[in-house]
Amino acid sequence: MGRGGALELIVLKVTRQCMIDRRALWQKEKISESDLAVIAGCAKATVTRMFDGTTRRPLHATFAKLAGGMNFKYELVRDDDQRPNYVREIPKAREQYKDYKAALEKKRRREAAKK
Repeated sequence: MGRGGALELIVLKVTRQCMIDRRALWQKEKISESDLAVIAGCAKATVTRMFDGTTRRPLHATFAKLAGGMNFKYELVRDDDQRPNYVREIPKAREQYKDYKAALEKKRRREAAKK
């Protein structure tokens, strides 16, 4: 498959059971499942289930988040010069995720206090 080919085999070597090839992800992107989850804005369990093939009904939105986390265009194609700087982006994404979790916890506490 050449450039622009369907699904470019990086994260996107998807089998009929909706599994993603872990080796392709690690060998091509040098990123772990947990880092992909953080940068894509998904739960690690979601990414793990996608890799294990245990996701019963994978949503397009999940694939889109995973692809977007690695700077793929909607067609799931990315030029080599647009590869994200994971060293810079992962810590930033982790901070955003911590802020998000803190905001959720604050919201839960406010709702619990109202009851």
